Amino acid sequence: MSTVIGAVVSLLLGALIGAVIMIRVVVRYYSNPEHAKTLLKTMYRKAHPHWLQRSETDTTRVCPCCGWNETEGLISEQPCTHGNPA
Repeated sequence: MSTVIGAVVSLLLGALIGAVIMIRVVVRYYSNPEHAKTLLKTMYRKAHPHWLQRSETDTTRVCPCCGWNETEGLISEQPCTHGNPA
């Protein structure tokens, strides 16, 4: 019986140590501003799948509702209103 308890405790301890190591690796990776910026931009684009492009050569994404684009948002820090008044 004590062998089973020891095995379960060892398994839980190993899982805890592994989780702490993974968290430290992720935090260290995303503490780099470039990696964090890429993550945030990817998350934002996944949350807004309705983007359009002005032309095939222009990769600037434009919201079809309000005309907001990422470049203007970075300059003015104004969010996309999706056609709703601010």
